[in-house]
Amino acid sequence: MKNLIFGLGLVSCVLTGCASIPDQNIVGNLASYKQVKHLVINKNPLFETWMSGDEKRGLRDIQKIIENSKSEEAWVYSPEKKLWIEVGKKEKSQEVCIDNNLMRRLMAYYNKINLYHTHPSNNDYRDVKEMFANCMPAKNDLYYMIFWSLKFREINPGGKLKCGVCSDIGVVEYSLTERGIKYFFDNNLMINFEKAAVRKEYGNRAYFSSNNIEELCKKLSDENIVMKFVEY
Repeated sequence: MKNLIFGLGLVSCVLTGCASIPDQNIVGNLASYKQVKHLVINKNPLFETWMSGDEKRGLRDIQKIIENSKSEEAWVYSPEKKLWIEVGKKEKSQEVCIDNNLMRRLMAYYNKINLYHTHPSNNDYRDVKEMFANCMPAKNDLYYMIFWSLKFREINPGGKLKCGVCSDIGVVEYSLTERGIKYFFDNNLMINFEKAAVRKEYGNRAYFSSNNIEELCKKLSDENIVMKFVEY
């Protein structure tokens, strides 16, 4: 299943006038950031992209991207600034790397961050179980959501992270509850993640027996991790 990989390195990118633009303290070299009218898969290593607009508009762009591309991509959305910033690197069909340094800058600057990445469409699904498998976050996706949620609280005590897997049928949002943040903060992350109900379910593929994506998200939610399906 798809993995969200957090890689090292700085992104850079060309800004033109807009109501909201990324701050230079966040993205570093503004000269190599490119403004776009619609979110795109960007494989050019010389620049990254950004877009001003509301969340629904960006998600509709992502829906179109999934229909026409086999590569994964990732963006951060700031509800405070109504701003989309590309954070994906080394985009491939099964994974996308995330810029660690940029993520830390964003967490220091914003109080709320929504991190989205794509799971490209597969038109050859054998059954509904396989389709749902493509829609859900992979085990590594869950791990890094927990890791970055805790890192966010270290960097910004008021920080709140929500992650989302965007597939051809909609978005599965997943995040830590306040109890979950305390649970993983107070204990070793990997030990408790291995014990968590969601991790256990992901170790047993039988949970894909549900034919309803909303029911599946409820089943995989617990007191520490919440999942929710939303349509585009």
